[in-house]
Amino acid sequence: MPSPGSANWQSAGSAVRRAAFRVLAVLALAGAATAAAQEPERWEVPREIYDASLAGEYRKALSLAQAALARCREANPTDERPCATLWVTLSSQAYSAGDQTLGAYAGKVYDSFGIDYKSKSLARANARWRRFADRASSYSTGDDNQRAKEMYQLAVLAAVSKHGPDSVAAGVAYGDLGRHLIYRHPTEASRGATLLHRSIRLIERCPELDSGGTLAYNLSALALNLEKYRLYDLAERYRRKLVLLADSGVGASAAFDRQSHRSSLAYNLRRQGKFAEMEQVQREVLRMRVAQYVPDSNMWYHAHADLADALAGQRKWAEARTYYRIGTASAQRAVAAFEKFDGGAEREMRSRRPAFIGLVRANWALAGATRTPQDAGLKPPRRGS
Repeated sequence: MPSPGSANWQSAGSAVRRAAFRVLAVLALAGAATAAAQEPERWEVPREIYDASLAGEYRKALSLAQAALARCREANPTDERPCATLWVTLSSQAYSAGDQTLGAYAGKVYDSFGIDYKSKSLARANARWRRFADRASSYSTGDDNQRAKEMYQLAVLAAVSKHGPDSVAAGVAYGDLGRHLIYRHPTEASRGATLLHRSIRLIERCPELDSGGTLAYNLSALALNLEKYRLYDLAERYRRKLVLLADSGVGASAAFDRQSHRSSLAYNLRRQGKFAEMEQVQREVLRMRVAQYVPDSNMWYHAHADLADALAGQRKWAEARTYYRIGTASAQRAVAAFEKFDGGAEREMRSRRPAFIGLVRANWALAGATRTPQDAGLKPPRRGS
């Protein structure tokens, strides 16, 4: 046996270590093979689904998702775990197209697989200031508004320290803190608005770097803050800037933003009594939503009912009645789709009640326009010779 410290001893030790490493490598490979055997190969989501969704063609994306899922289920008749991602994709596209029932069902099927998707979806940039912002977002979700505020303030300090006070990174951090103050700390809303204006000024210099949509979030927050105090005329300019921003194609969901921001602008104009301008905007919303959403979905219904309101506001009763009729018929079909008239069906009917009220108003207005005193049983007035 070689003595400790000798060349032969060192050589034997190296041989033992090499053998140990080989054993560990074999065990690791075996473990990986076992894990791979236990974890079925996941089917990828076809790229055309994402392309259709980003283009605002929600019904087409839903159809493609249904077809992809059908192919996966046919190829995996005994174990559908490889189709899990397609199930959650189907859920997302169904919600986007306005099919709430299918979206909820597909989501429940996905949850039944017991996959921890949150760890992946929460992955964010490793920048120090972004980590503070992520922690702030977590606190805000848990309604710990004070700690969230502290984290957002630390994010601002870190972004300014690392990138400078006039950088896009600082602008994004200003926006995060400003929106939090407006939404969660009403007594500091004026400070939040000041931060948002500063954030907008910085980000507008380099909008191509605004991958997270901070500019749109900031403009929305300013508009909502003014509308909360019924200052709709002041909020209108921010609503119009949001429409222009969406039309420029900025953001990951520009197709959705184009109709969503127009809808918010139409509501703003309604509150100001600018029904002619509302009609113009709402017709654009109707054209977009009819192409994007399944018939009788909530978005599809409101596109028609809101246009009817814009027409009624201008006393264009005949055309308003046409769209009110479309809205009421849609509401009846939506409620009929429920298996029983339960709380969900009642809430659905209640949310669409304005169309029925509008239809009655339109019918009364049109009837009054054509009625004469004789229709009410009055004799013609006597005239002297």
